[in-house]
Parts: sequence; structure tokens; C-alpha cells
Amino acid sequence: MQQPSFDLSLFFRKSDVNSQNNLIIKTFDFPSNKTIDLYRPLPGYYLNIDNIAAESYSRRKKFNLGFYDFKDYLAHLLNSSIPQEKRIKSNTDNLTVLEFEDAERINKNFSQIKPIANKKLEKITDKERQLYKESLENLCSILSEKITWDDTAGIIVPLNGGALIANGIPFPAAKLLPFECKRVPLEKKGEVGLGMNLECEMLNRDKMIQWMSYRLHTFHQKKIKILEVAVATSLTTAAFLLELYERGIKPSEIEIVAPVMTQQGIETLQEIAALFDCQVKFIAAKLTYNVGDYWSGIEDSVLYDDKSFVIGKATKILSSTANFSISKNLGDHIKAFLTKIGIKNTLKSSWFPFFF
Repeated sequence: MQQPSFDLSLFFRKSDVNSQNNLIIKTFDFPSNKTIDLYRPLPGYYLNIDNIAAESYSRRKKFNLGFYDFKDYLAHLLNSSIPQEKRIKSNTDNLTVLEFEDAERINKNFSQIKPIANKKLEKITDKERQLYKESLENLCSILSEKITWDDTAGIIVPLNGGALIANGIPFPAAKLLPFECKRVPLEKKGEVGLGMNLECEMLNRDKMIQWMSYRLHTFHQKKIKILEVAVATSLTTAAFLLELYERGIKPSEIEIVAPVMTQQGIETLQEIAALFDCQVKFIAAKLTYNVGDYWSGIEDSVLYDDKSFVIGKATKILSSTANFSISKNLGDHIKAFLTKIGIKNTLKSSWFPFFF
């Protein structure tokens, strides 16, 4: 049975909505006078963003968990650089950058990734893909030396990028909470949104969402982590902070872990975390100071000073690697919790393209 759909453009950026439209709209206001809107479909419905997405966008266009319209909130980050005199160059209580402590070991791996990340996909050889994979896994292994799990109540993994990091960092799978996310460029250049989705058969969708909601609420006043392959503008992570805030969930601490982050992304997350007075910490292997054109492409727009990509299209590069798969333990755990809540063999492989 196909889920009923409605065109989000009919309600896009309207401040009021009738409950008969099966849609909830929430607006987040910031001191900068900018706003972010959340559109959440009621159970049994999904959003169709086809008519509000940029013409160049060709990925998923239907979302059944929600859509965050960031409008121009991040537009000032498009092709931006942090001036030399304002760049963070040392660790703080809330920021740990491993490059500041062991530059040789970190940069060795990034130097192997760089030429591959900046090469056309069709020209990347299997040997180069394997080197990219091994270098990324090495960085994850180094990151794992700084991570403690004992007091962690939950681990949010945005898919598919976050799953690449989950593959390289040993973690307690029972604490996993995965979401499928897509960055959606909107019609006006620089404006973006983030869609969240659960790719599950309709009869099981409500049960799945109930389980997700329950797990999120167990994070209140607890420490949690978010795993990302990269933090550029911070769009994905910012949406998760707002998701927690909208649900009335305030973790005692949110630790964001990624091989590379931009200073712009960190500062944006600090601003959003201040909205609900939540403590956010960051652990990264490398910190960069340049955000590229996040609006035009699907690659992670984290750049070096020479404007080359740091990570590039990680999921695209690795998805075609021979014998590559996301951690079997991760996939097995997802299957196990689906069975536990009464969902058997109904999860579509398109949700976790590397798992099955």
C-alpha cells in the first residue's frame, strides 16, 4: 500500500496550517532574526519536496519523518573562509582536534585521501578506492582512542555518511539510532533543507517511528554522541539538535565526532545549541576553515585553503569499492531491533544500501 502524499509547496513557509492538512509546522527563532522551519507529516503521510527543491536535485524527494527548511540560515557560509587571525589553533574544554596533538599521524592519512577526493569518480581506480577506505578507517581508529562509551546513552548515525564512520569506530551497537538524511538544495542559491526518512513498509512505519521516538526520549539528561563523516555547514547535525529540542529532549551533553570539521560548522552548532542551553563537545581529527559550494553538489564541502576537497564524495567513492560493506555488526543490530519491535524482513535495502 502506498502512503498518501501531499505537495509541501502548498504549505511551504506558511506560519499556520490546518490540522486537516496532516502536517505540523514548527518555527525556530534565533537572536540573529533568522528562522528555521520544521515540517512534520502526521502518521501515515509523507512530504513531497519536488516542487521546492532546486532543479539540479535528483535524489530522494519524499520524507516521512520531517523536513527542516533552513532558508538562508546557512547562506553566509557558501564559499566562505575564516580569516587567519580568527582561526582556532588549539584545543579547548569543548573542542578536541587530534591534528593539534599529532599532526604527522593525522595529516599522513589526509594526504592519501586528498588526491582521490579531488579526482573524477569514473577515473578513480579500485586501488585508490581501497587506499581511501584504509586511510579513512585509520582516522576513525585514531578518533576512537579519544572516545569513551561507558556513559553514552545513545549514538545518532545520519545515513549514509555517518555509517561510514560507524564502520570504522568500534562502538556498542545497542546504543545505535540511525536516520536516513538528505541535504536538499532549495530554489534560491544558498538555501537548503534537510529531509529525514524511515524507509520501511507502511504497515510497520508507525511502529518504527514509535520505537525511534521512545529511544530519543531516553536521551533526556543523558550523554549522547552524533557520528558524521564530515561537518561542513553543520546542516545535518544542526537538524538533529533541533529535532531533540522540538521533542523537549535535553541531553546533558552532546558529543559530535567526525574525521573533519570546519570552524564555521562548529560555530553554527554552538549557536543552535544555545537555543536550548545544551552543552556540545566536538572531537575531530582535523579542523579546516573553508566551506565550499554546499548548494550545487552532493560532496562534503569541507575545503583546504587551496579550495580542494578534504573528503569529497565519500559515500560515492566507497560504495563502489570491491567487497566494501558497512559493519556487519551494525547491520545485524538493525535487523535485531526491528525483529524485537515486531518488524521482520520488511526493511527495504535502499535505506541501508551497504548493509544487505
